[in-house]
Amino acid sequence: MIYLLIFFGVCLVIGPILWLQPSRADKRRAQLRSDALAKGLEVNLAAMPRLERAIGEESKTFDSVVYRMPWRREDRQRSDELGTWTCVREAKTADSDIPLLWRWKEKHILSEEVQSHLSELLSQFPADVSAVESNRHGLSVYWRERGERSDVDQILMVLQQIRQNI
Repeated sequence: MIYLLIFFGVCLVIGPILWLQPSRADKRRAQLRSDALAKGLEVNLAAMPRLERAIGEESKTFDSVVYRMPWRREDRQRSDELGTWTCVREAKTADSDIPLLWRWKEKHILSEEVQSHLSELLSQFPADVSAVESNRHGLSVYWRERGERSDVDQILMVLQQIRQNI
């Protein structure tokens, strides 16, 4: 009987310690984020941009991870000329056969030529990238992190192409 009590006592001590260990999914996300940081991207939590919000509505939850490529010194002037823009991927409903589409949050900020070129590049992002944004901080991707480590390379490659071609 004493051995049984000792066993339960040890379980009471070890149980919470094991419970605090990160899950496989947590470890995978940490690896994705450390890969991105090693490649020069910034990683932050932010509210997902929405195409439409109710008047005065602001998201108070950080429901997305932002992978940002900061502007290089030589890119800052061009980014200031283009201004802030956001392109959001519309969610596909279960009963819809329409493929996912990218929609511009701001209308007529970019020229037709730049928008056309960006449309081609947006299709190269991994499927769970839900928004792309350009602002004074850099080019940002809102990603749900459901992909693999190779998706970080894909995101970086497309962001570099956008930076070079806008």
